[in-house]
Amino acid sequence: LEQVWRALVVGTRDFVLHAGFAGAVVALSGGIDSAITAAVAADALGPGAVLALAMPGETTPASETETARAVAESLGIELRVIPIRDLGGDELVGSVVGGVSPPVAEDLDARARGAVLMATAE
Repeated sequence: LEQVWRALVVGTRDFVLHAGFAGAVVALSGGIDSAITAAVAADALGPGAVLALAMPGETTPASETETARAVAESLGIELRVIPIRDLGGDELVGSVVGGVSPPVAEDLDARARGAVLMATAE
């Protein structure tokens, strides 16, 4: 496991440095996959070079954002909470097409999260 971790850290560091980036922006949802991603980034680049975004949607339990806060704090990385429900994507699209189902609303949330990450990383 140590070799796998080191490979992830070295690969991430090499990619970021080769690409000329100053750091990384990661989504931190409160799940294990995003926690590992943030940990790899913090280990590879240093905590000061990692910005985490928690982007709760309409159906996101508050406990997920609190877990994201705890992960960010334990890694020493900055966390910004950006409620995507405030972006109104499902209401906007729903007003055009006459409403959206919950699965479509969740898909729109995922796309809004991607857009926020891209805009932040620019």
